[in-house]
Amino acid sequence: MQDITEKILAHIREKVKETLEGMIKGERRAYLEENLETKANGYYLRSLNTPIGKLEGFRVARTRDGNFNSELLPYFMLGYQRGR
Repeated sequence: MQDITEKILAHIREKVKETLEGMIKGERRAYLEENLETKANGYYLRSLNTPIGKLEGFRVARTRDGNFNSELLPYFMLGYQRGR
């Protein structure tokens, strides 16, 4: 029973990760529409602790100007501090 529970949780974690990454990408898209002087600049990877376990390799969208910040996942939730 423990094995099936872990498989279910792993599947849920993956779907939550995909959903959050998509939402952050949407936030970046909106930011880029308002800030035409910059462009998307890929992603950086973070781990994110959640009530359903740790999300490893969580992709956070970024911009070339470095000014995009997700309102969905503030820096403190990602274990990141400005200026580091």
